[in-house]
Amino acid sequence: MENNKNKKFNKIAAFCAACCIFINLFAFCAPVKAVNVPVKPDDEFIEDIFKAILTVEPLGGYDTAKTKSAIFNQSVWDGIDAAVNVSNGEVDINLAAARPSFCSEACYLILLKALRDWDDENLNNNLKNNLNLKAISQEAWANLNPYVRRDEDALWPYQDDGMGCWGRANANGPGMAVLCAQLGAGENIYIGAKSEYNNISQYWADWDRAKPGDFLKIFWNNYIGYDAATPKRAESGHMVIYLGRVESYNNNTRDDWVYYWSSNGSGTMLKGGYGISRCRASKIYRGVLTRITNPAAFDNAKNIAPDNTDSWLYAIGVNHLASVSELKNAIAG
Repeated sequence: MENNKNKKFNKIAAFCAACCIFINLFAFCAPVKAVNVPVKPDDEFIEDIFKAILTVEPLGGYDTAKTKSAIFNQSVWDGIDAAVNVSNGEVDINLAAARPSFCSEACYLILLKALRDWDDENLNNNLKNNLNLKAISQEAWANLNPYVRRDEDALWPYQDDGMGCWGRANANGPGMAVLCAQLGAGENIYIGAKSEYNNISQYWADWDRAKPGDFLKIFWNNYIGYDAATPKRAESGHMVIYLGRVESYNNNTRDDWVYYWSSNGSGTMLKGGYGISRCRASKIYRGVLTRITNPAAFDNAKNIAPDNTDSWLYAIGVNHLASVSELKNAIAG
Protein backbone atom coordinates (compact mmCIF):
# COMPACT_ATOMS: atom_id res chain seq x y z
CA MET A 1 0.00 0.00 0.00
CA GLU A 2 1.11 3.53 -0.71
CA ASN A 3 2.00 5.57 2.32
CA ASN A 4 0.53 9.06 2.78
CA LYS A 5 3.65 10.83 1.55
CA ASN A 6 3.61 8.85 -1.72
CA LYS A 7 -0.08 9.50 -2.18
CA LYS A 8 0.51 13.21 -1.68
CA PHE A 9 3.42 13.20 -4.11
CA ASN A 10 1.33 11.39 -6.74
CA LYS A 11 -1.44 13.99 -6.45
CA ILE A 12 1.07 16.82 -6.81
CA ALA A 13 2.71 15.08 -9.75
CA ALA A 14 -0.70 14.69 -11.38
CA PHE A 15 -1.38 18.40 -11.01
CA CYS A 16 2.03 19.27 -12.42
CA ALA A 17 1.44 16.92 -15.34
CA ALA A 18 -1.92 18.58 -15.97
CA CYS A 19 -0.20 21.98 -15.95
CA CYS A 20 2.33 20.71 -18.47
CA ILE A 21 -0.42 19.35 -20.72
CA PHE A 22 -2.37 22.61 -20.46
CA ILE A 23 0.69 24.72 -21.22
CA ASN A 24 1.79 22.54 -24.10
CA LEU A 25 -1.70 22.58 -25.61
CA PHE A 26 -1.47 26.36 -25.70
CA ALA A 27 2.04 26.12 -27.09
CA PHE A 28 0.77 23.86 -29.89
CA CYS A 29 -1.53 26.68 -31.01
CA ALA A 30 1.26 29.29 -31.15
CA PRO A 31 4.67 29.39 -32.86
CA VAL A 32 7.37 28.39 -30.36
CA LYS A 33 11.09 27.81 -30.62
CA ALA A 34 11.55 25.80 -27.44
CA VAL A 35 9.57 24.72 -24.42
CA ASN A 36 10.77 25.24 -20.88
CA VAL A 37 8.03 24.45 -18.37
CA PRO A 38 9.62 23.46 -15.04
CA VAL A 39 6.28 22.77 -13.30
CA LYS A 40 7.71 20.67 -10.49
CA PRO A 41 7.59 21.47 -6.77
CA ASP A 42 11.08 21.34 -5.24
CA ASP A 43 10.36 21.28 -1.49
CA GLU A 44 7.62 20.28 0.92
CA PHE A 45 6.07 23.72 1.34
CA ILE A 46 5.87 24.24 -2.43
CA GLU A 47 4.17 20.85 -2.59
CA ASP A 48 1.65 22.13 -0.08
CA ILE A 49 0.95 25.15 -2.29
CA PHE A 50 0.17 22.89 -5.24
CA LYS A 51 -1.82 20.53 -3.00
CA ALA A 52 -3.93 23.50 -1.87
CA ILE A 53 -4.55 24.53 -5.49
CA LEU A 54 -5.71 20.98 -6.22
CA THR A 55 -8.58 21.41 -3.74
CA VAL A 56 -10.04 24.42 -5.56
CA GLU A 57 -12.86 23.92 -8.06
CA PRO A 58 -12.37 26.10 -11.17
CA LEU A 59 -14.18 29.39 -11.74
CA GLY A 60 -16.88 30.32 -9.19
CA GLY A 61 -17.08 33.92 -10.34
CA TYR A 62 -14.85 36.97 -10.05
CA ASP A 63 -15.80 40.09 -8.10
CA THR A 64 -14.14 43.07 -6.46
CA ALA A 65 -17.28 44.98 -5.43
CA LYS A 66 -17.47 46.26 -1.85
CA THR A 67 -21.03 44.95 -1.51
CA LYS A 68 -22.86 41.86 -2.82
CA SER A 69 -23.28 41.88 -6.59
CA ALA A 70 -26.70 40.89 -7.92
CA ILE A 71 -25.39 37.88 -9.84
CA PHE A 72 -23.84 36.20 -6.78
CA ASN A 73 -25.31 34.64 -3.64
CA GLN A 74 -22.83 36.43 -1.36
CA SER A 75 -20.28 39.21 -1.45
CA VAL A 76 -16.64 38.30 -2.01
CA TRP A 77 -15.94 39.60 1.52
CA ASP A 78 -18.53 37.30 3.08
CA GLY A 79 -16.81 34.45 1.23
CA ILE A 80 -13.40 35.34 2.64
CA ASP A 81 -14.86 35.59 6.14
CA ALA A 82 -16.51 32.17 5.79
CA ALA A 83 -13.40 30.55 4.29
CA VAL A 84 -11.08 31.14 7.27
CA ASN A 85 -11.91 30.05 10.79
CA VAL A 86 -9.33 30.43 13.56
CA SER A 87 -10.74 29.48 16.95
CA ASN A 88 -10.27 27.17 19.94
CA GLY A 89 -6.80 26.16 18.85
CA GLU A 90 -7.99 25.05 15.40
CA VAL A 91 -7.39 26.53 11.95
CA ASP A 92 -9.78 25.71 9.11
CA ILE A 93 -9.28 27.00 5.56
CA ASN A 94 -12.15 26.20 3.18
CA LEU A 95 -11.68 27.75 -0.24
CA ALA A 96 -15.00 26.29 -1.41
CA ALA A 97 -16.69 28.98 0.71
CA ALA A 98 -14.79 31.78 -1.06
CA ARG A 99 -16.85 32.15 -4.22
CA PRO A 100 -16.81 34.63 -5.93
CA SER A 101 -13.16 35.54 -5.55
CA PHE A 102 -10.44 37.89 -6.74
CA CYS A 103 -6.71 37.55 -7.34
CA SER A 104 -4.98 38.60 -4.11
CA GLU A 105 -7.65 36.86 -2.03
CA ALA A 106 -7.13 33.61 -3.98
CA CYS A 107 -3.37 33.72 -3.46
CA TYR A 108 -3.64 34.62 0.23
CA LEU A 109 -6.09 31.78 0.95
CA ILE A 110 -3.79 29.32 -0.87
CA LEU A 111 -0.92 30.63 1.27
CA LEU A 112 -2.92 30.12 4.48
CA LYS A 113 -4.05 26.64 3.50
CA ALA A 114 -0.50 25.62 2.53
CA LEU A 115 0.80 27.00 5.85
CA ARG A 116 -1.87 25.13 7.82
CA ASP A 117 -1.14 21.85 6.02
CA TRP A 118 2.63 22.32 6.33
CA ASP A 119 2.33 23.01 10.05
CA ASP A 120 0.08 19.98 10.57
CA GLU A 121 2.78 17.87 8.94
CA ASN A 122 5.35 19.61 11.14
CA LEU A 123 3.32 18.69 14.24
CA ASN A 124 3.07 15.06 13.13
CA ASN A 125 6.84 14.92 12.76
CA ASN A 126 7.33 16.49 16.17
CA LEU A 127 4.91 14.06 17.82
CA LYS A 128 7.13 11.23 16.62
CA ASN A 129 9.84 12.83 18.73
CA ASN A 130 7.48 13.32 21.69
CA LEU A 131 7.16 17.04 20.98
CA ASN A 132 3.62 18.44 20.87
CA LEU A 133 4.66 21.58 19.05
CA LYS A 134 3.60 23.54 15.99
CA ALA A 135 5.80 26.10 14.29
CA ILE A 136 3.02 28.69 13.90
CA SER A 137 1.36 29.78 17.13
CA GLN A 138 -2.32 30.54 17.67
CA GLU A 139 -1.33 34.16 18.29
CA ALA A 140 0.20 34.27 14.82
CA TRP A 141 -2.84 32.59 13.24
CA ALA A 142 -5.14 35.12 14.89
CA ASN A 143 -3.18 37.86 13.12
CA LEU A 144 -2.96 36.01 9.79
CA ASN A 145 -6.74 35.71 9.77
CA PRO A 146 -8.26 38.20 7.27
CA TYR A 147 -10.61 40.67 8.96
CA VAL A 148 -13.05 41.82 6.30
CA ARG A 149 -16.33 42.37 8.14
CA ARG A 150 -17.62 45.93 8.34
CA ASP A 151 -20.36 45.42 10.94
CA GLU A 152 -20.33 46.53 14.56
CA ASP A 153 -19.87 42.98 15.87
CA ALA A 154 -16.61 42.43 13.99
CA LEU A 155 -13.71 41.33 16.19
CA TRP A 156 -11.40 43.79 14.45
CA PRO A 157 -12.09 46.67 12.03
CA TYR A 158 -12.10 46.00 8.29
CA GLN A 159 -8.47 45.80 7.15
CA ASP A 160 -7.68 48.41 4.51
CA ASP A 161 -4.56 48.23 2.36
CA GLY A 162 -1.48 47.85 4.54
CA MET A 163 -3.40 46.99 7.72
CA GLY A 164 -2.44 43.74 9.43
CA CYS A 165 -1.21 40.70 7.52
CA TRP A 166 -4.16 40.42 5.14
CA GLY A 167 -4.15 44.17 4.47
CA ARG A 168 -0.49 43.97 3.54
CA ALA A 169 -0.98 40.99 1.20
CA ASN A 170 -4.03 42.62 -0.41
CA ALA A 171 -2.44 46.04 -0.89
CA ASN A 172 -1.49 47.77 -4.10
CA GLY A 173 2.14 47.47 -5.04
CA PRO A 174 4.19 44.48 -3.84
CA GLY A 175 1.96 43.72 -0.83
CA MET A 176 2.68 39.99 -0.53
CA ALA A 177 6.40 40.65 -0.94
CA VAL A 178 6.36 43.30 1.78
CA LEU A 179 4.56 40.95 4.18
CA CYS A 180 7.04 38.14 3.58
CA ALA A 181 10.02 40.49 3.89
CA GLN A 182 8.76 41.81 7.22
CA LEU A 183 8.20 38.28 8.51
CA GLY A 184 11.52 36.95 7.20
CA ALA A 185 9.64 34.20 5.40
CA GLY A 186 11.36 34.10 2.05
CA GLU A 187 13.06 35.72 -0.90
CA ASN A 188 11.80 38.51 -3.16
CA ILE A 189 13.03 38.88 -6.73
CA TYR A 190 12.44 42.04 -8.74
CA ILE A 191 11.87 41.74 -12.49
CA GLY A 192 12.10 45.19 -14.02
CA ALA A 193 10.79 46.74 -17.18
CA LYS A 194 12.95 45.95 -20.20
CA SER A 195 14.13 49.57 -20.22
CA GLU A 196 15.75 49.00 -16.81
CA TYR A 197 18.29 46.53 -18.25
CA ASN A 198 21.47 47.18 -20.22
CA ASN A 199 20.71 44.27 -22.51
CA ILE A 200 17.83 41.88 -23.09
CA SER A 201 19.74 38.83 -21.86
CA GLN A 202 19.78 40.33 -18.33
CA TYR A 203 15.99 40.70 -18.50
CA TRP A 204 15.49 37.03 -19.42
CA ALA A 205 18.07 36.00 -16.82
CA ASP A 206 15.84 37.52 -14.13
CA TRP A 207 12.84 35.62 -15.51
CA ASP A 208 14.94 32.45 -15.39
CA ARG A 209 15.11 32.85 -11.60
CA ALA A 210 11.35 32.25 -11.32
CA LYS A 211 10.24 28.86 -9.98
CA PRO A 212 6.81 27.20 -10.01
CA GLY A 213 5.05 27.93 -6.74
CA ASP A 214 6.45 31.47 -6.47
CA PHE A 215 3.92 34.20 -5.78
CA LEU A 216 4.09 36.79 -8.54
CA LYS A 217 2.82 40.36 -8.45
CA ILE A 218 2.26 41.49 -12.02
CA PHE A 219 2.27 45.19 -12.85
CA TRP A 220 0.47 45.75 -16.14
CA ASN A 221 1.59 49.38 -16.38
CA ASN A 222 4.35 51.71 -15.18
CA TYR A 223 2.54 52.96 -12.08
CA ILE A 224 3.18 51.76 -8.54
CA GLY A 225 0.32 53.05 -6.43
CA TYR A 226 -2.29 55.69 -7.09
CA ASP A 227 -2.50 59.42 -7.80
CA ALA A 228 -5.86 60.62 -6.46
CA ALA A 229 -5.50 63.96 -8.28
CA THR A 230 -5.10 62.20 -11.62
CA PRO A 231 -7.04 58.90 -11.41
CA LYS A 232 -5.73 57.72 -14.78
CA ARG A 233 -2.30 57.54 -13.16
CA ALA A 234 -3.10 54.41 -11.23
CA GLU A 235 -1.47 51.03 -10.88
CA SER A 236 -3.02 48.12 -12.74
CA GLY A 237 -1.93 44.69 -11.57
CA HIS A 238 -2.62 41.04 -10.88
CA MET A 239 -1.57 38.71 -8.04
CA VAL A 240 -0.86 35.13 -9.14
CA ILE A 241 1.02 31.91 -8.41
CA TYR A 242 3.63 31.31 -11.08
CA LEU A 243 3.54 27.97 -12.93
CA GLY A 244 6.11 28.28 -15.71
CA ARG A 245 6.98 29.74 -19.10
CA VAL A 246 7.05 28.68 -22.72
CA GLU A 247 9.84 30.28 -24.72
CA SER A 248 8.10 31.84 -27.67
CA TYR A 249 8.68 34.36 -30.45
CA ASN A 250 6.40 37.00 -31.88
CA ASN A 251 7.51 38.55 -35.19
CA ASN A 252 11.01 37.15 -34.57
CA THR A 253 11.21 38.85 -31.17
CA ARG A 254 11.32 36.70 -28.07
CA ASP A 255 8.09 37.06 -26.12
CA ASP A 256 7.53 34.10 -23.78
CA TRP A 257 4.16 32.90 -22.58
CA VAL A 258 3.91 33.17 -18.78
CA TYR A 259 1.51 30.72 -17.08
CA TYR A 260 -0.05 31.19 -13.69
CA TRP A 261 -2.87 30.19 -11.34
CA SER A 262 -5.09 32.76 -9.67
CA SER A 263 -8.61 34.11 -9.63
CA ASN A 264 -8.84 35.70 -13.06
CA GLY A 265 -11.31 38.25 -14.32
CA SER A 266 -12.22 41.91 -14.28
CA GLY A 267 -14.86 43.80 -12.32
CA THR A 268 -17.81 41.46 -11.81
CA MET A 269 -17.76 38.29 -13.95
CA LEU A 270 -19.93 35.22 -13.51
CA LYS A 271 -17.60 33.14 -15.70
CA GLY A 272 -14.40 34.36 -14.04
CA GLY A 273 -12.65 33.03 -10.97
CA TYR A 274 -10.15 30.34 -10.05
CA GLY A 275 -8.02 28.75 -12.74
CA ILE A 276 -4.90 28.70 -14.89
CA SER A 277 -4.27 31.53 -17.32
CA ARG A 278 -1.41 32.95 -19.35
CA CYS A 279 -0.10 36.17 -20.85
CA ARG A 280 2.83 37.28 -22.95
CA ALA A 281 5.86 38.47 -21.02
CA SER A 282 5.63 41.73 -22.97
CA LYS A 283 2.27 42.42 -21.30
CA ILE A 284 3.98 42.41 -17.87
CA TYR A 285 5.56 45.82 -17.37
CA ARG A 286 7.38 44.70 -14.23
CA GLY A 287 6.97 41.96 -11.63
CA VAL A 288 7.92 40.88 -8.12
CA LEU A 289 8.41 37.21 -7.30
CA THR A 290 8.03 36.01 -3.71
CA ARG A 291 9.38 32.58 -2.79
CA ILE A 292 8.49 31.16 0.63
CA THR A 293 11.65 29.47 1.91
CA ASN A 294 11.02 29.71 5.65
CA PRO A 295 7.34 29.00 6.39
CA ALA A 296 8.07 28.78 10.12
CA ALA A 297 8.74 32.54 10.03
CA PHE A 298 4.99 33.11 9.67
CA ASP A 299 4.96 32.69 13.42
CA ASN A 300 6.34 36.25 13.43
CA ALA A 301 2.85 37.33 12.40
CA LYS A 302 2.14 37.36 16.14
CA ASN A 303 4.04 40.67 16.11
CA ILE A 304 1.79 42.26 13.44
CA ALA A 305 -1.49 43.11 15.13
CA PRO A 306 -4.63 43.25 12.94
CA ASP A 307 -4.71 47.06 13.24
CA ASN A 308 -0.95 47.54 12.68
CA THR A 309 -0.60 49.51 9.44
CA ASP A 310 2.30 49.67 7.03
CA SER A 311 2.25 53.37 6.16
CA TRP A 312 3.87 52.97 2.73
CA LEU A 313 1.41 50.32 1.53
CA TYR A 314 -1.48 52.37 2.87
CA ALA A 315 -0.20 55.50 1.12
CA ILE A 316 0.16 53.92 -2.32
CA GLY A 317 -3.42 52.71 -2.04
CA VAL A 318 -4.72 56.18 -1.23
CA ASN A 319 -2.65 58.90 -2.87
CA HIS A 320 0.99 58.13 -3.58
CA LEU A 321 2.79 57.08 -6.73
CA ALA A 322 5.92 55.25 -5.67
CA SER A 323 9.28 54.97 -7.39
CA VAL A 324 11.08 51.76 -8.30
CA SER A 325 13.66 52.49 -5.61
CA GLU A 326 10.88 52.75 -3.01
CA LEU A 327 9.51 49.40 -4.15
CA LYS A 328 12.90 47.73 -4.00
CA ASN A 329 13.50 49.10 -0.52
CA ALA A 330 10.09 47.86 0.66
CA ILE A 331 10.69 44.29 -0.50
CA ALA A 332 14.24 44.00 0.78
CA GLY A 333 14.61 41.28 3.40
